[in-house]
This record gives sequence, C-alpha cells and structure tokens, in this order.
Amino acid sequence: MTMRGSMRQTMCVAMMVFAGLQTGCQHNSQPMTPSQKQAGQKRLEPLRAEAAEKPDSEQAAFDLAKELYFQSAVGDREALDRSLKMFQELREAKPDDARMRAYLGSAILADAADKTPLPTLLPQVNRGLDLLDAAGQAAPDDPEVRLVRGLTLFNVPKMFDRREEAEADLAWVVERMDQLVAEKKIDPRPAASALFSQGKVLQQRGDEAGARAMWERAVKMAPQSKGGKSAARRLAASAE
Repeated sequence: MTMRGSMRQTMCVAMMVFAGLQTGCQHNSQPMTPSQKQAGQKRLEPLRAEAAEKPDSEQAAFDLAKELYFQSAVGDREALDRSLKMFQELREAKPDDARMRAYLGSAILADAADKTPLPTLLPQVNRGLDLLDAAGQAAPDDPEVRLVRGLTLFNVPKMFDRREEAEADLAWVVERMDQLVAEKKIDPRPAASALFSQGKVLQQRGDEAGARAMWERAVKMAPQSKGGKSAARRLAASAE
C-alpha cells in the first residue's frame, strides 16, 4: 500500500470510529432546543445547589456530573465538557470506582466524536474502551456500569468487535429493567435508550413483534428522552 493510500485508510478508520459513537449514552450533535434547555436547567438547579452546599461530597458531585452527561446526549456540548472534567476529577479521588470508570470512559468517547486531530484520535478511543472494560471487570453485576458500557459499546464500529459484549450488557439490563428503574438504580432516560437499542437487535434478528414491544416500552419509560423519541419514530415507521 502506498503512503497516500495508508493515510487515506487511517482517515477513513478515524471517521468510522466516531460515526456511531454515542453514551450515553447516546450523544447527539444537534443543538438543544429551547424546551430541552429549559428542562435541562430545571434538572440541574437542585443538583448544583446541593453540590455547592456540600463541596466535599463526592456523591453530590457525581450526581451533578451524571446529569450533565445525560444532557450532553441531547446536544449540549458544554455539558459534556463539564461532565468530562468532573468525572476526571472524581476518578482521581476514587481511581478504582467502577462507575467512575464507566462514565469517564463513555464521556471520553463522546468527547472524541467531536475532534479531528488524527494523531490523538485512536489513543483517545482506546483509553475510553479500556476504562469501560475495567469498569465491567470490576463490577460485572452493577446495573449502572452495564447500562453505560452496553449503550456505549453498542455504537462502536464493527472493526472493534464489541457488539457481542454490548448486546450481552443490554440484555442483562433489559431483563431487570422495570425493577431497576422502580428502585431508582438506573435513570429512565438511558433505560429508554437501552430498550430502543434492544429493539434494534431484535429487529435485526427478524423479530419484528419483539422489536415493537421494546420500542413501546421505551416510549412509555421516557417519552421525551432521545431513546423514547427514537423508539416512537421507529414505531411510526413500522406502522406505515
């Protein structure tokens, strides 16, 4: 292969790496709408207040970082920058915490999706993937870790061969979904994304009825979330 061909292949690989990456874990390059901004601020206000009142509380900081991370999924780039910084700081304080690793790894991949310097592109991807893997190994039965990891890996390009792991994580979470949400162990917004993704898996396997059932659950779970809205669009399309 010529040098020019090698460079072209590297650029194509870099573009492929981030064509499907999400987080949130499904992230969105589209800017937030005014209503999304208003709803986001409403969710953030009490978390910011608590973090300000308890500056030494890692839990308060973690809760705020997660909400910023969730809001980055609907197009708030500033929220992603802030959550990434907070997760990095939190992990320095608790380097072995599986949830910190999972969210930081996912945020690193989402951050990389908006970047183009090729010399730093793949190392950043590998760092994010390594953190997700370490989180999964450290806490294989933690629903939040498996949800974040599954959603993130689900959209990693095929060249990384992570789809089987993603589907296993998502299937594990979906099997326990209703109880996990009821007990507030996972947020309904990424839960809806997991249901949407599981519906896609079933559709690819030829199970249209199963796919529709998953999408209906996603809409019911969090109708205004990205996963809920994506599921609603799939349902509408399948009804035509």
